[in-house]
Amino acid sequence: MATIKQAFAYPFQNPKSLLIATAIKLIPLLSLISAGFQFQAVKSAMKKEYTLPEVRNLSYLFKIGLLGRLIFYLFLLPFLLITYYSFRSVIKTVSTFTTTINPNLFSNFLIFIILLGVIALFLVPAPVLQFLETDKFTYAFNIKVLARNLFSLAYIKAWLKSIPIFLFYLLLFLGVIILVIPLLGTNPFIALIGVFIEYLIILSGAISVWSILGEGFYEKTYSYWLYHRQRQY
Repeated sequence: MATIKQAFAYPFQNPKSLLIATAIKLIPLLSLISAGFQFQAVKSAMKKEYTLPEVRNLSYLFKIGLLGRLIFYLFLLPFLLITYYSFRSVIKTVSTFTTTINPNLFSNFLIFIILLGVIALFLVPAPVLQFLETDKFTYAFNIKVLARNLFSLAYIKAWLKSIPIFLFYLLLFLGVIILVIPLLGTNPFIALIGVFIEYLIILSGAISVWSILGEGFYEKTYSYWLYHRQRQY
């Protein structure tokens, strides 16, 4: 499995492709091509090929970007709904009890949301990776295969390894928003440069994190396939 250092370096193996994909991400209608480029990079990492692909075959990149995003948001939706209705419940409780409110209400809600977020970060990427393994949309919803791969030691180790990378890029993203963006002023061209920097951070971080997860996910899937293949002989 790739080291954290390799995962950090991977997005910058081909700076030209990374910059092109980031520029495409600025165009709303074409941003799915950028997502497809990210997923194509993950597909390479799943096979331990840490060479960032070129931005080519745009129709294919658009297709896997669209389907990958759709799968991601379909599996993320239950977590968003739970968060929404939990927040509504807290607001309703606060507005009803005007005299005495449990002082632990907000802290408990915050802990619940953090735990829910951690669970979502662990579960939601897996069906997308399962789709990328075969390029078949329906395969992402094969729950039996998904459960087997999701709770494998290889995927769990990869997910734990991806945490420091995720936190680094998250802090970098927030740092640029807080410290750098206000310095750029209101000039539209300068502001566009700021947005480009943010998108570059997002895309680089996504490739690094998802590639670590993808390699761990594919390692378990391939091992399972090889085991049953050998049993046939």
